[in-house]
Amino acid sequence: MDRLATQPSAPQRARYDKLFRALVTAGVYSKLDALYVTKAEHSATALTNLIQASYGGTLAGAANPTFTADLGFTGTATGYIDTGFNPTTAVSPKFTRNNACIFAWSMSQQTSLTGAIFGALSGGAWNYIYPRITAGTADMRLNGLGTGLEENRDGTGFRLGSRVAASGAGAYTSYFNGSTVGTETSASSAPQNANFCLLRNASDFFNGGIVAATGFGQGLNSTEQGALFNALNEFMYDGYDIVVLLGSPISIRAARSTRALIYKALQEFL
Repeated sequence: MDRLATQPSAPQRARYDKLFRALVTAGVYSKLDALYVTKAEHSATALTNLIQASYGGTLAGAANPTFTADLGFTGTATGYIDTGFNPTTAVSPKFTRNNACIFAWSMSQQTSLTGAIFGALSGGAWNYIYPRITAGTADMRLNGLGTGLEENRDGTGFRLGSRVAASGAGAYTSYFNGSTVGTETSASSAPQNANFCLLRNASDFFNGGIVAATGFGQGLNSTEQGALFNALNEFMYDGYDIVVLLGSPISIRAARSTRALIYKALQEFL
């Protein structure tokens, strides 16, 4: 917290404390190279790597993504966020060829092909998360050149891909909102020599949606990725308005017990 340019409000600081404690207890915090919770009160905080002082996000491109407090960054046709993390040049990275994870939380429903919400600035052994592609599915690849794991989604939610050391050379697993989507048998390839970024992949695949959280690091098992999802979910919706994108953001204010019921009902509906 001392590294933040603007200190959070007391309620927000308490949420960060709960988030950090949950990730440490689950053994997740020590496995990450970076965690960006872009659903923050201030833009500088949203760009801060909450794991270490290195690899803070930088706005880049011809038209920078726009920040909305307590929602996240919205992409543009030519803008993105550069993390400055290159897996081939980083010093002692936790993200490695056969032991790696990437994840991102999209707040936007998307109806057609869009760019990656998480990606890298050049091709090679692909690392990306597409909330939605032309076929109406989400798509993900992790240190590999396989076909990618796809599932029918509307573009919203939390996605994580993981290669764990025991099987990472030959397969990776995709998760959505804490649950397993599937495992792709795909031989790993050396990570590409390129910076990881938000709201972009390769040279021209920009995403115009809203990113609320993202990060990367060592591979996480099913229990660990579930703990990460639950911790982020608690951070985003404990004490906040529930934000539903129905053409434009709509805020719902309610007591905590009521909010939980509304959130569950909306999840079932969406």
